[in-house]
Amino acid sequence: MKKRWANGFREEFHAKRMGHPVSGETRKKMSLRKKGKPRDMSIYTDDVRQKCRDAAHAAWQDEEGRRQRVEANYASHTTPEYRAAASERMKGKSPSEETRQKISQSLTGQPGRPCTETTKKAISDAAKQRWTIPEKRDANLRALYKAWARKPNKLEKGFQALLDELFPGEYVYVGNGGLLVGGKCPDFMNVNGQKKLIEVYGDFWHQGDNPQKRIDHFSKFGFKTLVLWESEINADLIAVANRLAAFHND
Repeated sequence: MKKRWANGFREEFHAKRMGHPVSGETRKKMSLRKKGKPRDMSIYTDDVRQKCRDAAHAAWQDEEGRRQRVEANYASHTTPEYRAAASERMKGKSPSEETRQKISQSLTGQPGRPCTETTKKAISDAAKQRWTIPEKRDANLRALYKAWARKPNKLEKGFQALLDELFPGEYVYVGNGGLLVGGKCPDFMNVNGQKKLIEVYGDFWHQGDNPQKRIDHFSKFGFKTLVLWESEINADLIAVANRLAAFHND
């Protein structure tokens, strides 16, 4: 086999295969045949390996080619089929401590191979760019809310009970990322046709905040917003109920 590759067989074989891509079925058969058979790396000389490295490095320097390869790789690894197959393969498995350390080092920069300032800036710019695209921004926010598993706090639970008593089935809690309006997540929304939102501001967490900015932001998307402070709710529940009725019937 080594002799055949050395006598130009590789070039002749490559020339014959040009324009004749391997079908998916053939690839699957080849994969099944090779399973469990380690690749014989001895057929590759150091010179051939170096040529492969040089070719890959040269190809990566082409900005357009690099972008296409990255996009193609991302697309192939984000399909529902790929994710389902990857999830199935990883069931019951967990990375070893050594693997965890390798992953950590690859993300933070290995000793002797730290990220350059150019690389850091490129990563930062790419992250900022993703947040300027509404679809990607909202997808990122939903993923964050899901990861946080945010639930209504004591104040919000009590306020939901008040809403249920005053307007049964009219308002629901969406502060867990259930609704994003221009990148902002309100606390409660009307679910029966009215574009109305209600925000409940905790005195500690929202101290110094200007509620009008929130109201103006949601109004750009056609929503009417009522902002109530924790101190208002605790001080006079009857007055709060009257404000809610006026807001709901407006």
